[in-house]
Amino acid sequence: YLIQGYQTHWGEAIMCSNHVLNNVVNTTTGELPFTHWHGRKPNLSYLHTFGAPAWVHIPSQVRSKGQHRARKLVFVGYEANHRSFRFWDQGTADIYCSASAK
Repeated sequence: YLIQGYQTHWGEAIMCSNHVLNNVVNTTTGELPFTHWHGRKPNLSYLHTFGAPAWVHIPSQVRSKGQHRARKLVFVGYEANHRSFRFWDQGTADIYCSASAK
């Protein structure tokens, strides 16, 4: 996927690729860096494609009555130390973190 304005998100792209590389086999050692650090295999079912469109849930505490329950944003990575994802709003150029997206 090619996202408009991707030139400004090199940092997000590097962090996302680094997260993925920590979960694939190291050719030198033949093992996963994650397995080396944590002693178990990682669950890779949560991995997503950088730049993919996603519908992100807007919590009821944030939205007003009659407002949409979800927004279409662009996936740009994984939140550090949390089980949530990072999304970019092309309209406002803001980054949002959410665990509720499809």
